[in-house]
Amino acid sequence: MADTVQYHLENMIPELEDLEKKKIFNKEEIRSIVKKRTNFEYALKRRSPKKIDYLRYIEYELNLENLRKKRKARLDIKGKPSVSDYAGPRRVNFIFERALLKFKGDVPLWLQWVDFAKRNKMNKLLSKIFARAIQLHPAKPSLWIMAASWEFEDNLNTTAARILLQRGLRLNPESQELWLEYVRLELVYMAKIRERRRILGILKKDQAKPEVEVEEEEEKKEEDMIVLPTLDEEEEMEPKREITISDGLIQTLKAENNAFLSGAVALIVYQNAIKSIPNDLDFRRKFLEVFQTIPGTESGQETIYESIKDDFPHDESARALYIEKNLAGVDPNSVEYINGVKKCTQGFSEVIQELGTGTMWEKYCEFLKRCHGRVSEENLKAYFVKALDKAFQAALDQGVMTEKLFLASLEHLQDSQKAVETATQAVAQFPKVPELWLIYADLVTSNGGTPSAISEVYASALLHNSSQQDLWTSYFNWLTSQWRDSKFSDDEVDQKFMDAIKNVQSLVSDYLHVKEYVQSEYIKWVNECGGISKAREVYKRLSKQLSLTAGFFKQCIELEESQDSAQNQKQLQWLFEQAIHANDKDDQMWIAYLDHLLSTGQFDKATHIHWKAQHVVSNKERFERDYFQLIGGASV
Repeated sequence: MADTVQYHLENMIPELEDLEKKKIFNKEEIRSIVKKRTNFEYALKRRSPKKIDYLRYIEYELNLENLRKKRKARLDIKGKPSVSDYAGPRRVNFIFERALLKFKGDVPLWLQWVDFAKRNKMNKLLSKIFARAIQLHPAKPSLWIMAASWEFEDNLNTTAARILLQRGLRLNPESQELWLEYVRLELVYMAKIRERRRILGILKKDQAKPEVEVEEEEEKKEEDMIVLPTLDEEEEMEPKREITISDGLIQTLKAENNAFLSGAVALIVYQNAIKSIPNDLDFRRKFLEVFQTIPGTESGQETIYESIKDDFPHDESARALYIEKNLAGVDPNSVEYINGVKKCTQGFSEVIQELGTGTMWEKYCEFLKRCHGRVSEENLKAYFVKALDKAFQAALDQGVMTEKLFLASLEHLQDSQKAVETATQAVAQFPKVPELWLIYADLVTSNGGTPSAISEVYASALLHNSSQQDLWTSYFNWLTSQWRDSKFSDDEVDQKFMDAIKNVQSLVSDYLHVKEYVQSEYIKWVNECGGISKAREVYKRLSKQLSLTAGFFKQCIELEESQDSAQNQKQLQWLFEQAIHANDKDDQMWIAYLDHLLSTGQFDKATHIHWKAQHVVSNKERFERDYFQLIGGASV
């Protein structure tokens, strides 16, 4: 180990002598650099070096190189670059290489090396890094995409980028990211060629620069391109899913107004993509988004729309997407937008008649709502409001209302008598949707409903949805508000709380938090109503009658701790015992109990409780850590 470290240190001598000669670093600083590097080298040569050791070494070298550049600029050192100008980046690359020999499977580490090489414009090294990374991780689409992106955008080699994406897709045929990136590459390349033709004023066929010549130009860049060996996965695969371009298409690409210039190659990629991933509508939507970023791809977009219509004839989302193509990219303030809306409305009407589903009505209403939000002209806004009124009513009359349609309809109707009637139908049809009940209760309240009527609404809601805490919160807020306004007596509210506690008693453990909430809210109200003495009476009585939660006792502890009396110390100890009995796995409750015992000088009791807790808590490590912090602050 020492010999290897010494060898690496001796290789630094020319660089350090050059730095001293140029007066970038003095002797003391160079001694410090040698010491730092020696420590780092020994850390890397130990039996089990960690990734963080390599990263710290890299970070040190990067900071050192930045300092060297700043001092060189400040000293205004001119002349031919010397060994110290190259040594820093070379050393960083050497550390990355050693790190990745140890941690070959660490993809983020590969990406860090790629980022460093990019920032330092090390093109030849980059091609080697990508080749090695992809050979080790052929199933990582992000690596193929980064490599292709570098070839296309930085190395300006479209051919190499295509080859990389094609090989990536051969190994990962179901990678949506790779298919989308390949289409994006072809469309961007097409846009570049079109722009080149426009700038050069190419209008006639004999003036057009054949595509073959463009490819020949790129062959000159092959010196730096990524060269991949045949991967093991490729050798095992049959030669299928090849993305090929026929001789006829090659001839088409040479024509003046050729199909290539309107996205023919990208569409070939798209057709291959949907063969590999045939039943994913969202995947096709992403292709549309890519096409829509490139001007002049309308025919390609139309092809995608048609494939969606043909392949998803009974999918409401697909049919809605196809209909809304009439507004794709149209300015909401233009005349074309109004014409597009008419076509969309007609399209939705036809599909609704054909499918007749509530989901299709949902899509139509969502469309109208989006249009209402986009336009600014008041007459148009009024038109969409009326259209929504008619749509919701028609869906209601046809008996195809879904819970989403009811929610959207109630939002649209807002606070009106019509909304109350609709909400009544909604909760009758979907009694297990708590959001509908919450809206219904608010509407009955705001429209002058009596306390008894509103109470009945909440009773029905909670009968069907006893596990929904949001409903309980709304109910208790309303109930205590009514009590403070003297609409209900103490006994009436107490009975309603007891009914609530009984309602949630049978909830399974997944809804323990709801039981805790209901019980805790009751004891909080009792304390507000009758003070701590009444609260003590109630929690003592309930502990004999019901199975109470740890959360309930925790709330009681908080109430007792807010009192300043000698009596509450005895109550607190009893409550802690009850809380722990209800849930002895909770290490934080044990810690709170120990804190109470230590603060009141009950050290023997605290020792016994600590011993008991050690054997039952679920998180023993956290318990011991918190306990030692606790006794560190206690005066034992």
